[in-house]
Amino acid sequence: LLSKILSKVGFEEVQINAQNYSIMDYRWTTMDDPLNLPYHIQLEISSKMILPGQILTGHIECNDYSKNHLKDFKKVFVYRNLRDGLVSLMRHAENWGNNVYERKMLQNIDLKPKKMIKFLDTYKMTEFLKTLQNRLKWINDSSTFHISFEEILGDLGKEIQHEKLFQLFEFVDVDIHHKNIDDILNQVINSKTLTWSGKRSNYLDYWNSEVESKFCELELDKINSTLGFDN
Repeated sequence: LLSKILSKVGFEEVQINAQNYSIMDYRWTTMDDPLNLPYHIQLEISSKMILPGQILTGHIECNDYSKNHLKDFKKVFVYRNLRDGLVSLMRHAENWGNNVYERKMLQNIDLKPKKMIKFLDTYKMTEFLKTLQNRLKWINDSSTFHISFEEILGDLGKEIQHEKLFQLFEFVDVDIHHKNIDDILNQVINSKTLTWSGKRSNYLDYWNSEVESKFCELELDKINSTLGFDN
């Protein structure tokens, strides 16, 4: 979603999603057939493939390695309520995940909270929590701009939405007036991309007391609080 917003003010999307040690290449995929098998191309190589004015998106851990290879980049860290984030991750695993067994298993469960419990029980949560903690370190990096998904969509009010996006455009050296922000948002908010369905993930559809208990057991509620949610 953020990449699409930036594309409306002159930046170029390259359809590459990077991690520290691999990339997902979306250039020849479609929403009906989102093949995204990883290529083992490390960030030290993939970062050099991006030209000025292009957008490299990714799920990149914050450490000395990534900071070194992204030192010349304008870095923007986007975060969201982890309940919604987990639902989005589960839906991705169910519909487009590379694990065919996991995909079929989730597709065969009708009740959404039951589906969520199964996902939390079977997904590689130890690995997920470790990488999540490492990615969240970007929020303490002084050279990185931070914005929440909820701020982008205006959940905290239009004034905060406009102010944060205006600060974002200033950060990436784009001169834009507040009055143009609504025009940009109207063009992208309801448009589908490979990583944005065009509509919100509503975690309440997938949530009950059992799911919440599992969420707290994983201490995701504590992480949520550090991001400004659940306070």
